[in-house]
Amino acid sequence: MDAEHAAAVEYSRILARILGINANDLPHLLKGTSLSVDQFMSMEGYLSWPDQHKIISNALEWNHGHSNKPGLGLSIAAKTPQPLSFGILGMAAMSCETVLESLRVLIHYQSIRCQFNQTELMVKNDHIILRSNLRVETDHVGEFLRDAWIVTLATTLGLLLGKDVKSIQLSMGFSAPEYENLFHQFLPCPFKFDQPHTEFIFPRHFGDKPIPTHDAHTKQWAIQLCEHQYQHLKHLTRFAERTRHILRSCSGQLPNQETIANELNVSVRTFSRRLKEEGCTYKQLVDEEQKRLARHYFDNTELTIETISDLVGYQDISSFRRAFKRWFQIPPSQYPRYKNP
Repeated sequence: MDAEHAAAVEYSRILARILGINANDLPHLLKGTSLSVDQFMSMEGYLSWPDQHKIISNALEWNHGHSNKPGLGLSIAAKTPQPLSFGILGMAAMSCETVLESLRVLIHYQSIRCQFNQTELMVKNDHIILRSNLRVETDHVGEFLRDAWIVTLATTLGLLLGKDVKSIQLSMGFSAPEYENLFHQFLPCPFKFDQPHTEFIFPRHFGDKPIPTHDAHTKQWAIQLCEHQYQHLKHLTRFAERTRHILRSCSGQLPNQETIANELNVSVRTFSRRLKEEGCTYKQLVDEEQKRLARHYFDNTELTIETISDLVGYQDISSFRRAFKRWFQIPPSQYPRYKNP
């Protein structure tokens, strides 16, 4: 997943609070990230994907050690106030006149709150469909995010539709996990697993339901702020994508910061500042690319570990082994080779 595609930092602070992680325990939550406790508590904007992934992974480990309750994504989302956690986007949505208008605002500006999931809004014949697509690997962190997003969207629909939420048809584009019973506890509508897509389907006329909190002036003000954040995020993303494109188009050793900055016609200082504004660093982008290359070589070639280490950019095999274990939680000697012979 692209490094800038993560979520607003507030969600991780809410996660820490709900889990009961206090200031003394925050270093454990932030272990392996680029953030200090002070940075985590004071920063605004977005976490980079590597940091977001590590924080959730640490939170899952914390949960396992303290309560060992499954389905953490479900329970966390259920305890997070919706749509207040959407910030200015939530205010814009709740100021709309109808449910359909509110959903269109939420979907159009969804990226200003999180980028790990893409939800489509479709109006087909007599039905409204909200189709959710996870944009990250479905590992333990991806499952957490998938579950949390389903409950978040279901809860939001519950606020918009009231008792009519029970008439929603919810399809799950994945098999039932071991904690299947928890979905019944946290979801207000019936659902089925092993479906082609993860999507909410409900009658088109539900979209015409008025929202009691609608207010034209508040909506205009809030949408203007959403649009400002949206355009700013698009601007930052363009810069990150150009950096990543350069890294992926290189053959052989990856270039250093000076080379990338020169190619982008900016100073090294500006280069570092722009990436910091996105919530990532050049080191993280390189690490992401090295991980991608390592997986490619292990999955598609019979090259030795030493050769792959050199191709990925590690001259020291010991350093490569440490990085590999950090990426995949196993040493390279235990990685299942030749997935795509």
